[in-house]
Amino acid sequence: MVKARKILLIIILSLVGVVVTLGSIAGGYFLFAQGSKTERAQNVPKEHEIIYIDGEKYIAKDTVNYLVVGIDSTGEMKASNGYNNTALNDLICLVSFNLTDSSYTIIPISRDTMVEVDVLGLSGKVIGSKYTQIDYAHTVGDGLDMSFRNTCRAASKVLMGVDIERYIGINMTTVPLLNDFLDGVTITLEEDLTVIDPTWEEGATITLTGDTCLKYLRARMEVGDGTQISRMRRQQVYMEELVRKARTNDYTFSDILDALHIVNNYVCMDVTYMDMADILNYVKTFHYNGIKQIKGYTQKNKGLIEFIPYEEDLKELVISTFYDKAPEE
Repeated sequence: MVKARKILLIIILSLVGVVVTLGSIAGGYFLFAQGSKTERAQNVPKEHEIIYIDGEKYIAKDTVNYLVVGIDSTGEMKASNGYNNTALNDLICLVSFNLTDSSYTIIPISRDTMVEVDVLGLSGKVIGSKYTQIDYAHTVGDGLDMSFRNTCRAASKVLMGVDIERYIGINMTTVPLLNDFLDGVTITLEEDLTVIDPTWEEGATITLTGDTCLKYLRARMEVGDGTQISRMRRQQVYMEELVRKARTNDYTFSDILDALHIVNNYVCMDVTYMDMADILNYVKTFHYNGIKQIKGYTQKNKGLIEFIPYEEDLKELVISTFYDKAPEE
């Protein structure tokens, strides 16, 4: 049982580098991003999808995109029996697999990113939107599938309408478990974190185990400049080491099925068994392009820290990752 649970955890870790819990399986449904601010040709297969940005014509690359979302709640994930809940998004990462050149890229999205978040009515249907931080997108919905899909739509809007086919939803409960399964994660500190632990001086090499991992990943206001950008840099260091460790493991599809049956009450995700097999293959065989950060600036507004992406840098990131310029006719 321990082996099977470790397999699933490391497969998920391979997607984001930093996964902070388990939850309950919800699905096997295709997810269609909504609310794109770009013009999109209708009824066209994705690999031939046409999009226009600043009047230029682009064709979508053949990619499969997974959104991994960590929420700030603890304990077993349960539906709120309504269209709102109390949890917020804490970690958002898009993992994009390029099926043409056999590579994959990770794009973290700051929880402070400002975007039009869909507002849902009593029936669960979209009735409007609110310009706010993307962390609020999970609070809208039942706390499970409805909320994670709402976050997918919000993330799609941040990325100029990129299709997001699947999601994996997690919470903060099992950071100690994950680190124990991986025998800890060793990193070198890039900043002074002695306010968290007196031994965590800048330049020190430490192995994160148990609760210390959660302290390292989640500390924000009391360290550095107190911004999400600073915390995301620490998370990136952690991601890179986790991806390196995950890629060295050898698992089979049978192992994945065993793992899914064992932990099916602990992960909320829109991923099928075959998707997991594909992910396993991609992570083991595709070239890892690394992490692409969304550049931008922060500002304070009514007591909140808002992250605003630089428009031109965002366009460049989206185009280079998801599109090719269409040939002239």
